Amino acid sequence: VFEVKNEPVEVVVEEEVIEGVNPVLIKFLDSETIDEKLEILTAMRKKLDDKTITDIAVTMDLVIEEGPLEERIKSLEYCLKTRARYETTRLR
Repeated sequence: VFEVKNEPVEVVVEEEVIEGVNPVLIKFLDSETIDEKLEILTAMRKKLDDKTITDIAVTMDLVIEEGPLEERIKSLEYCLKTRARYETTRLR
């Protein structure tokens, strides 16, 4: 609530709903560090599907081979953990 000329004005912020986009992907893209991305994958594991894994891989410039969903998730996690290990030591 803001006041303009001593008159209260209520500001309503509406969340934009993007249809057809998995919320995991949006949270993943909004995260800033690899560790945050890994936490999101772990917490939202049950909401992952093949399309979301492929979309995440594309945003990270990775290739996750087709196969069982659980194997694709493990492969994505492995790639992110590897990247986190080398990027944090490289920047020191």
